[in-house]
Amino acid sequence: MLLLLGNRPAMTIWGNPGKQTLFSSALLSAFLRFLPTNRSTMAPIEDPLYLGFDLSTQQFKAILIKDDLRVQHEVAVHFDRDLGAKYGVTNGAIKGPEEGEATSPVAMWIEAIDLLMKRMKDSGVNFGSVSAISGASQVRPRAY
Repeated sequence: MLLLLGNRPAMTIWGNPGKQTLFSSALLSAFLRFLPTNRSTMAPIEDPLYLGFDLSTQQFKAILIKDDLRVQHEVAVHFDRDLGAKYGVTNGAIKGPEEGEATSPVAMWIEAIDLLMKRMKDSGVNFGSVSAISGASQVRPRAY
């Protein structure tokens, strides 16, 4: 998936194709909800920030950096600690019903996106300064 902010390509998502569609759609929707309403998508960004997301089996995390690669903010949602009681996961997954089988609730990933974005906003992140977004995932899920 590719998102344009200003006149530049700004968002790419890598990972499993089925998950890529679901995850990138939810991520884009969440980001746009937090983008200031007065932000012109064609205006140059004075002090750009770059936002990277990583979805793994056990957590969803983000890092915000500047042009010189200095980290401005880091945040994570740990599935077991933050959402485990609600979704019944251990190490980000639910075992069974068959031997060796494990699943991760897709609703948990979506809730993690919203929680992570809220934590960033509550920490004072200025989403209007984000010039580009990238994301990656390392899990190999199947969604039915």
